Amino acid sequence: MASQSSSDKMTARDAVMVGALGAVIIVIRFALMIAGGLGPYVWFSSHFVDALLIGPVFMLVMSKVRKPGAFLIISVVTGLVFVEATWMILVTGIVGGLLCELFAKRADYRPGALATAAFCFFNLGFIGDFLPLYLTKEQYFATAMTQMPQAYVDQLYALISAPVLALIVASVIVGSILGALFGARMMRRHFARVAPAK
Repeated sequence: MASQSSSDKMTARDAVMVGALGAVIIVIRFALMIAGGLGPYVWFSSHFVDALLIGPVFMLVMSKVRKPGAFLIISVVTGLVFVEATWMILVTGIVGGLLCELFAKRADYRPGALATAAFCFFNLGFIGDFLPLYLTKEQYFATAMTQMPQAYVDQLYALISAPVLALIVASVIVGSILGALFGARMMRRHFARVAPAK
């Protein structure tokens, strides 16, 4: 029991790996959040692209660390980085991170259906980015009117609806599935390349 407990604890090397790869994920998300300023359609599709790009990084964390806590740490730090935009990112990040950890552990940190589900929850944890549009709509647009071009605000206001939110969630799930498949394929290629010849 003691050895099992010890094996579940992250080492200093694991922490460095989580920090480095977590930083890559945050940079990707930050870049796409900035790109979302080009227009509401770009913003709404950014999480789909985000999932595609992050897929290989997620699978790398899963294969290199293989211990509980890595994805929750990344989710919480991401939420803290973006909390100035909305506190809802931190809340959804914690929930998504916890669910991700649950499925990643059940997947034994190996690619497959459970790992893909873990990645879906990891990315849905960033959905708090959009929730102010629906949960605090009046407050959000009152602030947006002072910070964004009128054309952007008008287009954004016209897009707010339950079907659009459902479409965003669906796009995150689809992007996560494709990103997980892409990441798993890259990992297989990597391990095949470094495996010793028989």
